[in-house]
Amino acid sequence: MAQGDKTNLLGVAYASVDEGEISGLALCIVQTPDSAERSGIYPGL
Repeated sequence: MAQGDKTNLLGVAYASVDEGEISGLALCIVQTPDSAERSGIYPGL
């Protein structure tokens, strides 16, 4: 899925199909790893 223009990807839509018809949709929308703000805290160090 995209918003605004086709290069602005925001998520994935999974469609369940039963007998040729869409029977359900599942949306998976998460931020991309490159948009994360890193804390600099590393366990065990």
